[in-house]
Amino acid sequence: MAAYELTGYFSVFCPSDEMEEALASNAGMLRDSGVRSWHRVPREDGRRGDLWQRAPLADLDELASFARVNAKLRGAGKLAEALSLVNGVVASPFEARLSALLTFPRRLGGCALEGFENNRKVVLDATGRTLSNKNACYVDLYHPGAPGGRPLAVECQGGAIHTLARVALDDADRQVALRGMGIDVIPVTYRQVRDVENYHALARLITGLCGRKLPSRTSQFVRAENALRHEILGDWAHMFD
Repeated sequence: MAAYELTGYFSVFCPSDEMEEALASNAGMLRDSGVRSWHRVPREDGRRGDLWQRAPLADLDELASFARVNAKLRGAGKLAEALSLVNGVVASPFEARLSALLTFPRRLGGCALEGFENNRKVVLDATGRTLSNKNACYVDLYHPGAPGGRPLAVECQGGAIHTLARVALDDADRQVALRGMGIDVIPVTYRQVRDVENYHALARLITGLCGRKLPSRTSQFVRAENALRHEILGDWAHMFD
């Protein structure tokens, strides 16, 4: 999950009271420095949150190269394994969490669905461009679909990033444009993922659209899934403590 954050467009950071005061008193200076590339995402109630949007701090190729060059160092193998689980760039913790649940191997508690790609660019056709007023859009989680079937776009809904009025409108326009191009769009909310029964129903739906069936829920897998959910659905700010 740390690899998703390093290579993604977000950070979760809880400034101390002293840091909050410094940020407020130096707002003008920060606007004229590189720090302005960090934008705080307000909570749904408008209060200051701990989610920030910014450019990726590293890319997957850089991290993979570092792991190869330092293969003999302690932890390099774990880094390489973690990077192999990342499907692309994400824009929020929710996207990273959903990606983990759907694509991590079963030994780690995931659905082991292959073929998903994060932040996939889709060039729109004439109808899509008219509907969205854009030439292309980016899908949170894209899958080519079952053989002979339709491509699948899993779109993360809810949370501060996706519920801002402008962003919500853009999401709606994008979904209509994608449907017009024959791509199945599945909007997913954090509530659906957080609730175990809803998540299992959602996983069955997505797995079927990918042309797969969920394997049997052995006791070993259930333990692994529960451990994964406990780890990644908690407080992201303290996940790496």
